[in-house]
Amino acid sequence: MKIRKIPFNDKDEIIQQYLNSLYGVIDDFQEDLIANADHYLMYDEGDLIGQIGVLKDAVTFFYILEDVRYKQSKYFAQFIKAKKLSYAYASTADLNFFHTCIEHQKEMEMQAKFFLKTNQIPTAFDFSYVDYARMHDVEEIDLLTEHEFEDLGKRIQNGDVYSLKEEGELLGVGFISNSKMFPMQQTLGVFTKDKHRRKGVGSTLLEYMSEKIWKDGKKVIAGCYYYNEASSKMLSYSGFRLMNILVKFKLR
Repeated sequence: MKIRKIPFNDKDEIIQQYLNSLYGVIDDFQEDLIANADHYLMYDEGDLIGQIGVLKDAVTFFYILEDVRYKQSKYFAQFIKAKKLSYAYASTADLNFFHTCIEHQKEMEMQAKFFLKTNQIPTAFDFSYVDYARMHDVEEIDLLTEHEFEDLGKRIQNGDVYSLKEEGELLGVGFISNSKMFPMQQTLGVFTKDKHRRKGVGSTLLEYMSEKIWKDGKKVIAGCYYYNEASSKMLSYSGFRLMNILVKFKLR
Protein backbone atom coordinates (compact mmCIF):
# COMPACT_ATOMS: atom_id res chain seq x y z
CA MET A 1 0.00 0.00 0.00
CA LYS A 2 1.22 3.50 -0.89
CA ILE A 3 -0.33 6.88 -0.14
CA ARG A 4 0.14 10.28 -1.79
CA LYS A 5 -0.96 13.61 -0.34
CA ILE A 6 -3.11 15.78 -2.61
CA PRO A 7 -4.94 19.12 -2.31
CA PHE A 8 -8.64 18.81 -1.55
CA ASN A 9 -10.97 19.58 -4.45
CA ASP A 10 -14.68 18.87 -4.02
CA LYS A 11 -15.02 18.62 -7.81
CA ASP A 12 -12.63 15.65 -8.11
CA GLU A 13 -14.14 12.46 -9.52
CA ILE A 14 -13.60 10.38 -6.38
CA ILE A 15 -15.16 13.04 -4.14
CA GLN A 16 -18.16 13.25 -6.45
CA GLN A 17 -18.52 9.45 -6.37
CA TYR A 18 -18.41 9.59 -2.58
CA LEU A 19 -21.02 12.35 -2.33
CA ASN A 20 -23.33 10.47 -4.70
CA SER A 21 -22.98 7.34 -2.57
CA LEU A 22 -24.22 8.96 0.66
CA TYR A 23 -27.58 8.04 2.10
CA GLY A 24 -29.62 10.70 3.87
CA VAL A 25 -27.93 14.01 4.71
CA ILE A 26 -24.91 15.57 6.38
CA ASP A 27 -24.62 19.17 7.53
CA ASP A 28 -21.84 21.76 7.46
CA PHE A 29 -20.22 20.29 10.61
CA GLN A 30 -19.34 17.04 8.86
CA GLU A 31 -18.58 18.90 5.64
CA ASP A 32 -15.93 20.87 7.55
CA LEU A 33 -14.43 17.63 8.89
CA ILE A 34 -13.94 16.53 5.29
CA ALA A 35 -13.02 19.81 3.59
CA ASN A 36 -10.52 20.91 6.26
CA ALA A 37 -8.68 17.58 6.32
CA ASP A 38 -5.42 16.61 4.67
CA HIS A 39 -6.32 14.32 1.77
CA TYR A 40 -4.48 11.28 0.47
CA LEU A 41 -4.84 8.95 -2.48
CA MET A 42 -4.25 5.29 -1.67
CA TYR A 43 -2.67 2.77 -4.06
CA ASP A 44 -2.37 -1.02 -3.97
CA GLU A 45 0.24 -2.54 -6.29
CA GLY A 46 0.19 0.68 -8.32
CA ASP A 47 -3.59 0.80 -8.74
CA LEU A 48 -5.61 3.67 -7.28
CA ILE A 49 -8.03 2.26 -4.71
CA GLY A 50 -9.45 5.27 -2.87
CA GLN A 51 -9.10 8.57 -1.04
CA ILE A 52 -8.79 9.40 2.67
CA GLY A 53 -9.09 12.57 4.74
CA VAL A 54 -7.18 13.12 8.00
CA LEU A 55 -7.71 15.99 10.42
CA LYS A 56 -5.16 16.06 13.24
CA ASP A 57 -5.23 12.51 14.63
CA ALA A 58 -8.55 11.40 13.12
CA VAL A 59 -9.78 9.91 9.86
CA THR A 60 -12.71 12.00 8.68
CA PHE A 61 -13.24 10.57 5.21
CA PHE A 62 -12.44 7.07 3.92
CA TYR A 63 -13.71 6.14 0.48
CA ILE A 64 -12.62 2.94 -1.26
CA LEU A 65 -13.52 2.31 -4.89
CA GLU A 66 -16.31 -0.17 -5.38
CA ASP A 67 -14.36 -2.97 -7.12
CA VAL A 68 -11.97 -3.30 -4.13
CA ARG A 69 -14.37 -2.32 -1.36
CA TYR A 70 -14.41 -5.88 -0.03
CA LYS A 71 -10.86 -5.12 1.22
CA GLN A 72 -11.90 -1.89 2.95
CA SER A 73 -11.33 -3.14 6.51
CA LYS A 74 -7.83 -4.34 5.59
CA TYR A 75 -6.95 -1.03 3.91
CA PHE A 76 -8.29 0.93 6.88
CA ALA A 77 -6.16 -1.05 9.33
CA GLN A 78 -3.08 -0.51 7.19
CA PHE A 79 -3.72 3.21 6.85
CA ILE A 80 -4.34 4.01 10.53
CA LYS A 81 -1.23 2.01 11.46
CA ALA A 82 0.91 3.81 8.87
CA LYS A 83 -0.32 7.26 9.97
CA LYS A 84 -0.51 6.36 13.69
CA LEU A 85 -4.10 7.58 14.00
CA SER A 86 -6.25 7.17 17.10
CA TYR A 87 -9.71 8.36 16.05
CA ALA A 88 -12.23 8.40 13.23
CA TYR A 89 -15.40 10.37 12.53
CA ALA A 90 -18.09 8.55 10.56
CA SER A 91 -21.80 9.06 10.02
CA THR A 92 -24.55 6.66 9.11
CA ALA A 93 -24.80 8.51 5.80
CA ASP A 94 -21.72 6.47 4.80
CA LEU A 95 -22.50 2.98 6.04
CA ASN A 96 -19.40 1.41 4.45
CA PHE A 97 -17.09 3.64 6.49
CA PHE A 98 -19.36 3.50 9.56
CA HIS A 99 -19.31 -0.30 9.62
CA THR A 100 -15.53 -0.31 9.16
CA CYS A 101 -15.14 1.99 12.17
CA ILE A 102 -17.43 -0.26 14.22
CA GLU A 103 -15.12 -3.17 13.44
CA HIS A 104 -12.00 -1.29 14.55
CA GLN A 105 -13.39 0.79 17.43
CA LYS A 106 -12.42 0.68 21.06
CA GLU A 107 -14.92 3.31 22.22
CA MET A 108 -17.73 5.35 20.65
CA GLU A 109 -18.82 8.91 21.41
CA MET A 110 -21.97 10.30 19.82
CA GLN A 111 -21.38 13.68 18.16
CA ALA A 112 -24.31 15.06 16.16
CA LYS A 113 -27.70 14.41 14.60
CA PHE A 114 -28.60 15.46 11.06
CA PHE A 115 -32.19 16.26 10.10
CA LEU A 116 -34.09 16.84 6.85
CA LYS A 117 -37.17 19.07 6.73
CA THR A 118 -40.03 16.99 5.33
CA ASN A 119 -43.27 18.64 6.51
CA GLN A 120 -44.78 22.08 6.88
CA ILE A 121 -46.23 22.96 10.29
CA PRO A 122 -48.46 25.72 11.69
CA THR A 123 -46.48 28.41 13.52
CA ALA A 124 -47.02 30.26 16.79
CA PHE A 125 -46.14 33.61 15.21
CA ASP A 126 -47.31 35.10 11.95
CA PHE A 127 -44.52 35.55 9.40
CA SER A 128 -44.98 39.32 9.64
CA TYR A 129 -42.94 39.09 12.87
CA VAL A 130 -39.91 37.84 10.87
CA ASP A 131 -37.60 40.02 8.80
CA TYR A 132 -34.00 40.29 7.71
CA ALA A 133 -31.69 41.04 10.64
CA ARG A 134 -30.31 44.59 10.67
CA MET A 135 -26.78 45.79 11.37
CA HIS A 136 -27.99 47.90 14.31
CA ASP A 137 -28.83 44.60 16.07
CA VAL A 138 -25.41 43.02 15.48
CA GLU A 139 -24.17 43.38 19.08
CA GLU A 140 -27.36 41.93 20.55
CA ILE A 141 -27.30 39.04 18.07
CA ASP A 142 -23.62 38.42 18.82
CA LEU A 143 -24.44 38.08 22.52
CA LEU A 144 -27.44 35.84 21.81
CA THR A 145 -25.32 33.48 19.67
CA GLU A 146 -22.50 33.54 22.26
CA HIS A 147 -20.07 34.94 19.66
CA GLU A 148 -20.34 31.82 17.49
CA PHE A 149 -20.03 33.65 14.15
CA GLU A 150 -16.84 35.55 13.39
CA ASP A 151 -18.42 36.75 10.14
CA LEU A 152 -21.73 37.81 11.73
CA GLY A 153 -21.74 41.28 10.14
CA LYS A 154 -21.09 39.83 6.69
CA ARG A 155 -23.86 37.26 7.15
CA ILE A 156 -26.32 39.98 8.10
CA GLN A 157 -25.30 42.13 5.13
CA ASN A 158 -25.68 39.12 2.80
CA GLY A 159 -29.26 38.55 4.01
CA ASP A 160 -28.51 35.18 5.62
CA VAL A 161 -29.74 36.13 9.11
CA TYR A 162 -33.39 36.61 10.12
CA SER A 163 -34.81 38.12 13.29
CA LEU A 164 -38.15 37.59 15.01
CA LYS A 165 -39.29 40.63 16.96
CA GLU A 166 -42.38 41.43 18.98
CA GLU A 167 -43.10 45.10 19.74
CA GLY A 168 -39.49 45.92 18.84
CA GLU A 169 -37.97 43.31 21.15
CA LEU A 170 -35.66 40.70 19.62
CA LEU A 171 -36.93 37.23 20.59
CA GLY A 172 -34.73 35.05 18.37
CA VAL A 173 -32.65 34.82 15.22
CA GLY A 174 -32.25 32.29 12.43
CA PHE A 175 -29.33 31.58 10.11
CA ILE A 176 -29.13 30.08 6.62
CA SER A 177 -25.81 28.53 5.58
CA ASN A 178 -24.92 27.30 2.10
CA SER A 179 -23.66 23.75 1.81
CA LYS A 180 -19.99 23.47 0.86
CA MET A 181 -20.51 20.26 -1.14
CA PHE A 182 -24.21 20.02 -1.97
CA PRO A 183 -25.39 23.06 -3.99
CA MET A 184 -29.02 21.94 -3.74
CA GLN A 185 -29.25 22.03 0.06
CA GLN A 186 -28.94 24.67 2.78
CA THR A 187 -28.53 24.34 6.54
CA LEU A 188 -30.56 26.19 9.16
CA GLY A 189 -29.77 27.23 12.71
CA VAL A 190 -31.82 29.16 15.28
CA PHE A 191 -31.13 30.90 18.59
CA THR A 192 -33.88 31.98 21.01
CA LYS A 193 -33.53 34.18 24.07
CA ASP A 194 -33.88 32.15 27.25
CA LYS A 195 -37.00 33.92 28.51
CA HIS A 196 -38.80 33.34 25.18
CA ARG A 197 -38.10 29.63 24.78
CA ARG A 198 -40.97 27.18 24.37
CA LYS A 199 -43.13 29.90 22.81
CA GLY A 200 -42.66 28.80 19.19
CA VAL A 201 -40.00 31.38 18.29
CA GLY A 202 -37.49 28.86 16.96
CA SER A 203 -40.04 26.79 15.06
CA THR A 204 -41.49 29.94 13.44
CA LEU A 205 -38.05 31.01 12.24
CA LEU A 206 -37.35 27.50 10.94
CA GLU A 207 -40.64 27.41 9.02
CA TYR A 208 -40.12 30.89 7.55
CA MET A 209 -36.58 30.09 6.33
CA SER A 210 -37.59 26.63 5.10
CA GLU A 211 -40.28 28.04 2.86
CA LYS A 212 -37.80 30.48 1.33
CA ILE A 213 -35.38 27.64 0.60
CA TRP A 214 -38.08 25.34 -0.78
CA LYS A 215 -39.07 28.05 -3.25
CA ASP A 216 -35.57 27.67 -4.73
CA GLY A 217 -36.09 23.90 -5.02
CA LYS A 218 -33.46 23.05 -2.40
CA LYS A 219 -33.38 20.65 0.55
CA VAL A 220 -33.58 22.06 4.07
CA ILE A 221 -31.07 20.58 6.52
CA ALA A 222 -30.50 21.11 10.25
CA GLY A 223 -28.15 19.58 12.77
CA CYS A 224 -27.62 19.58 16.52
CA TYR A 225 -25.30 18.15 19.14
CA TYR A 226 -26.33 14.54 19.77
CA TYR A 227 -27.21 15.05 23.44
CA ASN A 228 -29.06 18.35 22.95
CA GLU A 229 -32.52 16.95 23.56
CA ALA A 230 -34.19 20.37 23.49
CA SER A 231 -32.93 21.10 19.96
CA SER A 232 -33.70 17.58 18.81
CA LYS A 233 -37.30 17.81 20.06
CA MET A 234 -37.78 21.25 18.52
CA LEU A 235 -36.57 20.04 15.12
CA SER A 236 -38.84 17.00 15.25
CA TYR A 237 -41.79 19.20 16.23
CA SER A 238 -40.89 21.59 13.39
CA GLY A 239 -41.29 18.98 10.66
CA PHE A 240 -37.73 17.69 10.50
CA ARG A 241 -36.95 13.99 10.20
CA LEU A 242 -33.86 12.48 11.81
CA MET A 243 -31.80 11.03 8.97
CA ASN A 244 -28.26 10.36 10.23
CA ILE A 245 -25.95 10.47 13.23
CA LEU A 246 -22.25 11.30 13.45
CA VAL A 247 -20.02 9.29 15.77
CA LYS A 248 -16.44 9.77 16.96
CA PHE A 249 -14.67 6.42 17.28
CA LYS A 250 -11.59 5.75 19.40
CA LEU A 251 -9.70 3.11 17.45
CA ARG A 252 -7.98 0.00 18.71
